[in-house]
Amino acid sequence: MAMMQDGGIVNLTGAVSSNAPKTIRLLDMIDTLIQKSYHDLVVLAEVELNRGTTSDMDKKIAIMKYLSRTRNYFIRFLALLEWSSSMSKVEKCFQIVDYLEEQSGVFVETADVLVRMARETLANSKLPCYQVAFAVDVLNSRTCPRMPSCIREKIVPVQPLTQQEKEETLRELEYVLLNRLVTFDRPPPQMRNFVIRRGRVVFIVKDEFEVAMTVLGDDRTMPFRILTLKFLVKNRRVGEGRPLVHAQQVGYLIQLLQSRIMDNEKPLDEVYLFLHTFSQNLQMEVLHTQLTRHMAGGRLDCFRTEKYIPGREIKISYWEDISTKTLSAPRGYTITLTATDRGITIAHQPLIDADTTLRELDVGSVMMSVIHFRVKSRLSKLQAELSRHFSCSITGFPLLLLVPLYPAALRSHCVQISVDYYTGQFTVQLERLPQKSTHSLRDTLNTFTYKYERLVELLGNLRLELTLELVKASSARTHLQAPTHLALFGGEPFERLNRLGPHKAIFRFQKKIDVTALLVVSVHEDPSVPDGVRVDYHAVLVEQSNLKGMKVLALIDREKLSDGAQYFFREKLNTPAQVITKNPLELLKARLQTMREHRSDGRLPTRSTKLYPAALVDFERTVGSLLTETMFSELQSVLKTRDIPAGPITEVTYGGESPGAPILTLPVRLEHDLNLLRSCTFRRVGKLATTSSASFYVDFLMSGVPFQKGSSTLSCTFSYDSTMSSEKIVEWLSYDWVSMTGLLRLMRRFKAFLDTKPHPPGVKYDVSYNLRKVRVLYGPNLELAVLLSWDRNEKKLVLEFYGQSDGVLNPHRALKDRLLNMIRPKTGSHPVDFSHIFDVLMHTTPLMLGVRESYRPVGVVKIPRSLTPQVTFQFVLISLSQYAVIWKGSFCLWVKILNGPKFLVRDVGSSFTEAKRGEEKVYQPVTGLKAITEAALAGKPLTSSETAGSDQELQQSIYKLFTFLRGYPVQIAGNSS
Repeated sequence: MAMMQDGGIVNLTGAVSSNAPKTIRLLDMIDTLIQKSYHDLVVLAEVELNRGTTSDMDKKIAIMKYLSRTRNYFIRFLALLEWSSSMSKVEKCFQIVDYLEEQSGVFVETADVLVRMARETLANSKLPCYQVAFAVDVLNSRTCPRMPSCIREKIVPVQPLTQQEKEETLRELEYVLLNRLVTFDRPPPQMRNFVIRRGRVVFIVKDEFEVAMTVLGDDRTMPFRILTLKFLVKNRRVGEGRPLVHAQQVGYLIQLLQSRIMDNEKPLDEVYLFLHTFSQNLQMEVLHTQLTRHMAGGRLDCFRTEKYIPGREIKISYWEDISTKTLSAPRGYTITLTATDRGITIAHQPLIDADTTLRELDVGSVMMSVIHFRVKSRLSKLQAELSRHFSCSITGFPLLLLVPLYPAALRSHCVQISVDYYTGQFTVQLERLPQKSTHSLRDTLNTFTYKYERLVELLGNLRLELTLELVKASSARTHLQAPTHLALFGGEPFERLNRLGPHKAIFRFQKKIDVTALLVVSVHEDPSVPDGVRVDYHAVLVEQSNLKGMKVLALIDREKLSDGAQYFFREKLNTPAQVITKNPLELLKARLQTMREHRSDGRLPTRSTKLYPAALVDFERTVGSLLTETMFSELQSVLKTRDIPAGPITEVTYGGESPGAPILTLPVRLEHDLNLLRSCTFRRVGKLATTSSASFYVDFLMSGVPFQKGSSTLSCTFSYDSTMSSEKIVEWLSYDWVSMTGLLRLMRRFKAFLDTKPHPPGVKYDVSYNLRKVRVLYGPNLELAVLLSWDRNEKKLVLEFYGQSDGVLNPHRALKDRLLNMIRPKTGSHPVDFSHIFDVLMHTTPLMLGVRESYRPVGVVKIPRSLTPQVTFQFVLISLSQYAVIWKGSFCLWVKILNGPKFLVRDVGSSFTEAKRGEEKVYQPVTGLKAITEAALAGKPLTSSETAGSDQELQQSIYKLFTFLRGYPVQIAGNSS
């Protein structure tokens, strides 16, 4: 691009045309413009504005002139730049013109030279006679065999070697190199790994360098020539493994090394010494760079470069705050990397018995392996000291020393001792305890003058704290509460309480137990037990004081807690047990054994005690026994207030052991025929947890129960939530007893009814009864069911109708309220009878099944509710023996069920006169009702004569309805009926 300035052309690209004036570079033009502006500004500031004779107005005018002139310069320069940006095409034209003028000048000059040669040089020239032979050879054979040797050697190029000649030459050169390396110039031991190929020998030194050399002849005095050089030193952590030596540096090293081996007697030794020294210096520099980057990562206080000699030695110090147990040993630990003839060696202080050679050029891996060995060594030494009392193990990464506080402990119940890889300090952690509980053990381990006995003592304290913490956690699932603050005071009992030791916990009972009694649990070391921990239990009787808190009245030891109820109730229950049956517990145990054998797996799952220490199992068993005794004692006291004497607490086996209290009499006087109660027992299954439900079970064993196959003895179990009060449990028990005996009386009457009165022919039924509910299956295929039971929450009798399989509709659901009123008592507490309901069900089943079939599914395409039933018959209940069947509001059949059963059918529409039918909307008579009924009962298809003049859909529906009455007497009543 070119631009005009002061009548000249400036070529911005630097290309000068032959027909253009002198050009300058754009950079020089910008520099000149800036220098000129700066020079004018300096002249203006130092000369013109400093004149004493110049007025302020003249100075302002001079400044404005300078600004205007400078501004015009830069505006012109900007315009010149914008204009020059579109001069590419003009520049190309200038180049084309220059090239054409140059070719024209060459042509003119060539023509002038030829003219001058023709007129002057060759005017008198003659061809000698001997050139004729040369011309004949050239024309005939296209060669010149008579060419002089001076011309042939200096002008004619040598014929190049063929590929075969090249291969032979390289093969001979390989033999020369091998002979020279074996006989004369033997390489040093470090360079014995070499390969000869393609006329060159390649020496490879692992992780240092690779050099290729050759010779130019078979003369032994001819020096080696270095062809290529490659350094194998790489920084794997930085630079992604790229070469560390630049190509220009490699070229310089090749030239320098070539000059040093030209006149050397042992050139290969010189090559190795030179390149090995350079590679080792490069490795040391890489290690130092890596170390600097590691320390710059934020842990400068943990690692420090104590000494660095470039290319020779690096000394790294770590764990400077750690000293060994021997006072004469130096403080801290060091790693020394030294460059030797054998490579880079590593020395440690203090000495370690481990292989820490530098396999890779990575100072981080060296430091990590060394520190890992140091950590493992310290933990192994500590493990050896503790193995006499604890089964320790080292595991994981970072390494952890697990010290189980009791055999087969969970990981969360193990003391985890580790060493900080950066500082070398011991760290101690126990997941189930707060961090402050392990501070003493951590400080002791970090003091190198500690004693082994002190460690065992601290670990024993942690075991006691862990056991107490587990006891508190286990108490949260029972009716115990560990208050955070409890103000106690008193005399000698209070002092005895303080002497129990620091590892104790005081619990308050949440429910069912008098708050004036507290439970104290203390843990102590005891080598005689498997876990080394003994748990002691004490009962504390307190008295509430509004001023100071609670006053300790007495402290009862564990030995006296076997009869714990006497300390939680003001009087001891000594009610003598009254025996009703010969041995009720034997019958109950037999029943429980039978129930267990009928289980699918045949056994109950047992809780594993290996996950918890034995002290915790003892705590749960002791507290559970104490709470159970107390809760059953409270239950006995409530029963006593209601004049219900109860026997002593005994153990009843049901998979495991659960305490039970046999009740000897009940608050209901039974008739002589129903006085068949064999036993009634309270029992408790499972743990006394505050979150559990149905914890109390009451087992009734009755004899003379109807509808039983084989033996007439039957058991029934009621469950109650343990969180309920004893008064509420006894109240619900009384209600359950009343409901059970009332239902039993009802079933005995029902059994007598079935035995005396035969059921209708063709009707099937099946009765099952379990003292709490009765279920009757009935229908042609026993597909219908009715359930009668008591609702404890609603305190009412429940009657449910359902089908035995999915999709089966019980049509008697429409009669539910009417049937329930037949047996629901109006006065008193017992239902009247169930026989009437069964009689109604048996008599109405054929008709109700026919009505059920009147509901048919509607199959309409693209309607979401395609299975919505469409009613063809409307069923109206008049009484339990009279029904109205209405067809689409236009036809009505009145059906009365007589004993037998017998069905009396009358067409309601035929009883209306023509006058009345015209005055208001009434039912229409059914044409051919008698013929349709007779055909349906006889199983004959409908004929066209029978259905003539009537609604075909109506005829088919009535026909289908009466098919279910087939086999029963049906009478069609006249209009006067």
